[in-house]
Amino acid sequence: MAKRPAALYLLAALSAAAGWLLPRAFQGLTLSFALTCLLAAAQEALMFGLPALLMLRALAPGEQPLRRLGQPGPYLSGLAMLCAVSYVLVGALLGALFYSLLSALGLTPDLPPAITPGSLGELALAALTIGGVTAFCEELFFRAALPRLLGRRLGHKAVITLCALLFAILHFNLAGLPTLLLFALLMHRIVQRHGGLMLAILFHWMYNFSILVMNYAQTTPDLRMILLSSGLFVLTARLLLRGDRQEAAPRGP
Repeated sequence: MAKRPAALYLLAALSAAAGWLLPRAFQGLTLSFALTCLLAAAQEALMFGLPALLMLRALAPGEQPLRRLGQPGPYLSGLAMLCAVSYVLVGALLGALFYSLLSALGLTPDLPPAITPGSLGELALAALTIGGVTAFCEELFFRAALPRLLGRRLGHKAVITLCALLFAILHFNLAGLPTLLLFALLMHRIVQRHGGLMLAILFHWMYNFSILVMNYAQTTPDLRMILLSSGLFVLTARLLLRGDRQEAAPRGP
């Protein structure tokens, strides 16, 4: 391995380690909502965003990594965001069913603490940090850098499966494992179908934002809303995956 790629991989590993250790530096401290959001964004950038950029630079030295984002048109962008909103309740249903199954087996997994903005200002900050930064960094890592790295050794199906599993596992949410796994597989399919990352980033961001809005409004959807969302998700996902590949293709150099 050339010295420069080796150095880039080392920096990526150090950055990921720093992101992993960052929250431990604040253990025992009571942080404001704003500082919690900023800390979460910094952790995402260190664990996934910066390592992804370094890995892509090592894998393709002459390529600009952000050119892989693409420029989806308004139809596909709107469709992706609508699909993401509907998936929030679908994912909640999957999580509830899996939690019930685990409980029936004698397992009671801890649920992650809900992120609940207390004002519109906090909602906006969370949307930019926990919503936007997370979506960008995780999609760049799990749908671009990591598949490209693993693709040097593994076949396409093995790469997608492994990346999806790692995405789900690294969220450390046992009850949400099926929801996260389906989410990851759908993101990989969107990227494969349309050739750029931006649709997946939009989907991911809108999904995060919708959860934040629900937490802020403290709403509990009923069965009718869940069933309606399930139907809407199936419809929009089919349309999204049948969309025009060229509309979201990444720009050339």
